[in-house]
Amino acid sequence: MIRIELFRAMAASYGADLERWPTALRDEARRLAQTSEAARLALDEARTIDAALDAASVQPDEPAAALARLRAGVAARIAAAPARPVGLARFAAWLMQFGRVDPVWIGMATGSGCVVAAGLMIGAALAPTPEAEDLLALLQPVPMHILAR
Repeated sequence: MIRIELFRAMAASYGADLERWPTALRDEARRLAQTSEAARLALDEARTIDAALDAASVQPDEPAAALARLRAGVAARIAAAPARPVGLARFAAWLMQFGRVDPVWIGMATGSGCVVAAGLMIGAALAPTPEAEDLLALLQPVPMHILAR
């Protein structure tokens, strides 16, 4: 037989409708509700809470309608927005707005920038570290013998 403490906890968790309760407890809960005044009071309290929750909840069609309105608004904003280039094409479009700029020069400038960046990274990786520990020795230029072995 189910105890009244467990019955109250289940009523608070699952509500007054015994069909929502776990299957293993339904029959015992029905028998206890028929014989116990405390169990019937717990179910009455759960019915009150269920009714309040049902009154406060939104209608099932409202979230779908709100989502449809949101999607329609986003689609309209995307359709109204002008198409913008992405990445390097966006940079090229920005440069071309200042006058006639040949795309070949943009490619050459980009390639040159990559070569300079690669050179700086190789130079930093192959630069020997100075032996001295004072600050002046660290600031002195050091010859780099990259191609000499």
